[in-house]
Amino acid sequence: MRDIVTNLFILNLAISDIVMCLFAVPFTPLQTFTGVWYFGEALCILFPFSQGVSVYISTLTLTIIAVDRFVVIIYPFRARMRVKTCICLILIIDILAGIFTAPYAVHISIVTYGSLDRCQENWDGMKRALYGAFTNITQFVLPFISIILCYTAIIRRLSHRTANRPGLRSAQKEEQERARNLRTNRMLISMVIVFGTCWLPLNTINFIGDLNYDLYCWGYHHFSFFICHVMAMSSTVYNPFLYGWYNESFQKEFVKILPILKGICPNENHDDPKRIMEIQKRVVTTVFIDQKQIHVNGSQKNEIPKNEENAELVHHETDGL
Repeated sequence: MRDIVTNLFILNLAISDIVMCLFAVPFTPLQTFTGVWYFGEALCILFPFSQGVSVYISTLTLTIIAVDRFVVIIYPFRARMRVKTCICLILIIDILAGIFTAPYAVHISIVTYGSLDRCQENWDGMKRALYGAFTNITQFVLPFISIILCYTAIIRRLSHRTANRPGLRSAQKEEQERARNLRTNRMLISMVIVFGTCWLPLNTINFIGDLNYDLYCWGYHHFSFFICHVMAMSSTVYNPFLYGWYNESFQKEFVKILPILKGICPNENHDDPKRIMEIQKRVVTTVFIDQKQIHVNGSQKNEIPKNEENAELVHHETDGL
């Protein structure tokens, strides 16, 4: 169940990234440098609209993934998200993306300058500024803040668990968990850095242009916009590694599908039955009561004594992040 939910979110992210590559990467730079739109009125509306929708879907999906991980780690005994709930969230994200991008599609058209056609937005000054501010807040600021808060809380919780369990397990297991937590922390920090680095420049230059239209007359605007656009679109390259390849369940299934790639897998022994079992049973609940450990895996539950007031509940879910 847990893997299905995660995979559905990653699938939605992958589809949005593919659409972004198809509709944004080839056409935006072409018009930026040539100054001409060659593809007609219909595609002038369709391509930018599809690009805007895919950007919203990508950023909102990344936010939902962060929130889902936050709930799993911080509240380990809450019921897991169901597949139906996951599908509903994905549909809500897709619908909101279309609604938020609709004004952009309404105000874009072909404008003729002499014998040259350009596909561009046509707004009143104040409306353009307001919509630009709304887009920056909903597409970048709020998702970025949410991702930072969620992953910061996860890192603190994982560090707290490791620091508050001295002597309860062997030194080797403690070292393994420290290494696993360090790997997870690096991955989460990388996600925050990549998201901010990719999207901040493009959102900044677009927002400044919405407030001051004279920016488009600046001699280096086309070049600056192109660099910012490339940085934003490069997120489609990093996302598969951050949200797919570093997920051990993804690695295991990927190796099964493409055995020829076993040799370049970053983690060894994916065919080892013990290793596969360890990956499949990532969620382990450990209850420490009076220096004793009770492990609960799946449906195997041990009775907890009634005097559990001082029990410390620890939930591991680091391998599947």
